[in-house]
Amino acid sequence: MTMEIIDTHAFYGRNEEFGYDFTLAQLKKTHEQHGVNFLAVSASPKTNREIADVVSGNDFLLGAYLQIVPKEGFPWSYTSPDEIFEQSERREIRGLKFIPPLAGIPLDSEELVPYLEIAEARDIPFLFHCSATGADYDSFPQKRKLIENHPDLKVIFAHFGGLRADYNGSDKKDYFIGAVELARTFPKVYLNTSGMSNDRVEHGTDEKGNLYKKTTTQKPDNAMLWQVILSSSMQDPEIAGKVLFGTDYPVLPFSLHPFDKLFPIH
Repeated sequence: MTMEIIDTHAFYGRNEEFGYDFTLAQLKKTHEQHGVNFLAVSASPKTNREIADVVSGNDFLLGAYLQIVPKEGFPWSYTSPDEIFEQSERREIRGLKFIPPLAGIPLDSEELVPYLEIAEARDIPFLFHCSATGADYDSFPQKRKLIENHPDLKVIFAHFGGLRADYNGSDKKDYFIGAVELARTFPKVYLNTSGMSNDRVEHGTDEKGNLYKKTTTQKPDNAMLWQVILSSSMQDPEIAGKVLFGTDYPVLPFSLHPFDKLFPIH
């Protein structure tokens, strides 16, 4: 029996700020080689304008997420609530995506409320990037506050709530284990496995608003902790159905980590 694989977090489009170009041809090649279908995530607000049409013209794309930037004066294009509301009318749009550190806005900020209300009105999930800057933008208390303030909102925490070596130290509850706890406690909270690499690339903005990129490598002990918690979550009947497979981008070398450590990959 052939298992159908759905990558629920695959970027599409060009991100000029970081120099990434996630092409349709590469996604199509992965589909043809491995039978993977995708939920495409808009790589930048500029891609929002075309992504619904791209999905409608390609059967292996099951839907798309719009990227939002709720702040003017940022290097990325500002996306107004009216703009996102109109774009999300398309049936191809399956969710909204937000990256807190790039906008300098925590996920429990009032600035996000108009966008959260759009997702609730459309009954589509809100996908949050969770990363190394989580202490400022997506800590355990901030995640819980968001969920409690918006009980009808479907929430997906990318990167399993924020996988990072420094997350697995004294603040385990705030990220790793905390994300699992939230998925177990709240019926509309999900986790995805995207970007779970030993080598992590951190993007953010400095005090002057300039973009920066920093690469660090996790310690082996922390990588092992990933495997234990991910494996146990996938075998836990309470939350196994809430663990969503995602890669960020399937052609990047870290995409299958730590699945390549948990299971034989052929």
